Amino acid sequence: MSQEQTHEIHAIALETARVTGCYDVARVDFRLDKHDHDRPYVIEINSLPGMTLISDLTVMVEAEGRAHADLINAVVNAAAKRHGLM
Repeated sequence: MSQEQTHEIHAIALETARVTGCYDVARVDFRLDKHDHDRPYVIEINSLPGMTLISDLTVMVEAEGRAHADLINAVVNAAAKRHGLM
């Protein structure tokens, strides 16, 4: 995947979360249309994704080189900031 496409998918994911009112954490799932130059299509948004040690979100975070604890702390910190607690 190109860096341009990565940025496009990131922007679509953020906008999808915004318009659906998802806060702090969500997982947006995509399909790429191979017949349309791998154009990304949102197929679902999971507003309460699993965050166990074997959940998809944890696997994605670990693929970026971060730990499960980093994921949990990021979610808690985002919620605390949103509620004016930080």
